[in-house]
Amino acid sequence: MAESGQNSCCEHWYVMNTYTKDDSRIDAVLRSCSNLRHYMPMRYAVRNFYGRPKRVLVPLIPHTFFLRGTYEAVEAFQKDISIIGFATMLVDGRRTSMKVPDGQMESFIKVADRYEDDLTYYQPSEIQLKKGDYVRIVGGDYNGATGMMLRLKGKRGKRLVACIPQIMAIATTLIEPEYIQKITKEEYLESMKECQ
Repeated sequence: MAESGQNSCCEHWYVMNTYTKDDSRIDAVLRSCSNLRHYMPMRYAVRNFYGRPKRVLVPLIPHTFFLRGTYEAVEAFQKDISIIGFATMLVDGRRTSMKVPDGQMESFIKVADRYEDDLTYYQPSEIQLKKGDYVRIVGGDYNGATGMMLRLKGKRGKRLVACIPQIMAIATTLIEPEYIQKITKEEYLESMKECQ
């Protein structure tokens, strides 16, 4: 699946699928890709082992992770590993590999890496991301993250929502007002742009 009309030397974040349920195999695969940056968001879950509950880290988005590199480098790595493939979407009637803009991915990583906190996870269809103010966090644990502030049902106060469209949205814990800087929609979109 060659990327027509794309600058092949530019690095992007690509959404990848896994074709195995064995998380240890995927972990070994990701450790072997030394020339590519990779990210698999994790969360804590309680699993039963021999009748005893144990709190373990599991993938946040089942069977999905992200690789950053040129299309050719990611494709070469993917061809060597039979248990991974590109996540695709239809664009103008053609299947295209899913890419995530750098700014959007960095904000998502900043929020998703705080899996110890009280984070709330949503499918994109579960949340209306057109409402709310665009903000940048200046200081604190989420310094530099951009997103939208929303009041969520059943939660007190406002929370930052970091979203990768068609993949996932994450709402943070409450953020202190002194860390919130309101920005315009144009500033938000500028922070989400990919490298050209």
